[in-house]
Amino acid sequence: MKKNTLSLTALTLLIALAAGCGDQDDKPQQVNEVPTAPQITATYKLPDLLGGHAAAWWCFVKSSSDGKQPFDRPEEFLDFCEEHNLHVDLPLTGWIENILERGLKISCIQPVFADGTAPFKPSLADPQNGEAVMQAYKDAIDLAAKHGIPNILGFTGDKIPGMLPSVQASALADKYKIVVAYGKKKGVRVALECLNDEKFTHPTWGPMQGHPGYFGSNPRLCLAIVKNVNEPGWMGLASDFYHFGVEGYSLTAESDMNLHKLIPEIRDWTIHLHAGGAYDDDNLNRGPLHFEGEKVHYAECWKLLQLPGVTTVFESPIFGPENTKEAATEYVVEGKKLTTLLPSEELSEK
Repeated sequence: MKKNTLSLTALTLLIALAAGCGDQDDKPQQVNEVPTAPQITATYKLPDLLGGHAAAWWCFVKSSSDGKQPFDRPEEFLDFCEEHNLHVDLPLTGWIENILERGLKISCIQPVFADGTAPFKPSLADPQNGEAVMQAYKDAIDLAAKHGIPNILGFTGDKIPGMLPSVQASALADKYKIVVAYGKKKGVRVALECLNDEKFTHPTWGPMQGHPGYFGSNPRLCLAIVKNVNEPGWMGLASDFYHFGVEGYSLTAESDMNLHKLIPEIRDWTIHLHAGGAYDDDNLNRGPLHFEGEKVHYAECWKLLQLPGVTTVFESPIFGPENTKEAATEYVVEGKKLTTLLPSEELSEK
């Protein structure tokens, strides 16, 4: 991990600018420089990275979402994972023991409340519900530690009304320091996810909500939060290139939206990868990586990332034109080819 030499004040200003609020009257208090990243001791042993590929439960099992997934029954999905040597990502908690009994590995789980929902909207930084969110994270860490799962996902929650972006980001960093300290004791990492807050309607699949109001829609804002927590290896990014694509990032975009510029910034902080193709056409929005017109060009991004030790999670097809086992098989087979390229290898024609 690269040495962190930015001051906390500079990072706070970066957060305000990244959130588009640099012109507000927000004067951060002068504080000491962020210390050099601490050495990892034997007391807190980092869990082994699983590497390889995983399939996201919610994208493949119909019972977990909106009925557009390829598998009617979880057992069929788990058979599929065994057949294609895939880890399982974000399973329903009631299936964890069944998955492990099959000899499959689980790459990541997410915190959930008693009703089974994840804290996409409520924020750790919110004084009104932050305690409940904190407990959901600790419960997820306990569950992950019990079953040898190396990662849990982290979220920023929604923008908090009346709170300046830099204040919310600073508060999130403070709260995540508590979460990560708890995770270190249990041997579990935290991967903060950047989600898109765009809401739009797709002509074939109807309303695609994304995560309207989500605070961490800017990957550099999420990166600043992670750097402020200052626990490299224990807290990093869950980099989701489908969400980047929805937000307008690409390899040809201008200025800071260009992925050639973003990827070197996030590479050393990425501990989990989500791979789903982003499309603009009339029949497809979220889909496999290998179809013509995939605007993020994930395979090229993979060549720039070169993180073979980090698990790549297939998060599609959920809104693809075909949701069958055959389509899912094609997606995984072709997706593996595109995410095992070495920098010297040429990409196939799109």
